[in-house]
Amino acid sequence: MGNAKIAMKISVGMNLLNAIGNAILIFGFSMGAAGAALSIFAARVLGALLILLLVVKRESEVTVNYREFFRWEKDMVRRILRIAIPSGVENGIFQMGRVLVVSIIAMFVFRILFSVVFGIKFGWGAIGVWIAMIFDWIFRSVLFTWRFVQGKWLEYKVI
Repeated sequence: MGNAKIAMKISVGMNLLNAIGNAILIFGFSMGAAGAALSIFAARVLGALLILLLVVKRESEVTVNYREFFRWEKDMVRRILRIAIPSGVENGIFQMGRVLVVSIIAMFVFRILFSVVFGIKFGWGAIGVWIAMIFDWIFRSVLFTWRFVQGKWLEYKVI
């Protein structure tokens, strides 16, 4: 396949650097969990940089030409965007419409109607309005959670 020794050596080096960094940062500088996190971060960044340097070298079996890697094919990007943007806008408008319908119904039925009933008819005043608002929030939360759990929103594809 390839040269597994190089990857193994870099992995061992990362683990050694992590162990030494843990000892220094946790016990030497009393950094605790932050020291452990910083140590593993430094070890992984160093390992990633070493692998990147090896991949960039032309002598390696696996190489990456960064000029071609980051070059965009304008025609392909245009074709993707011609499909993605209208589909995304259409899907977003449809989803937003459903949210607005639920919000408007909930506001009129629960917030306004129950505010009148609790606040004026029952004579509870501002407390009645507050209770009606809570009913509104509960109703919306239940509907949106039910819709989320159903998973129908996963069926819509942008591309």
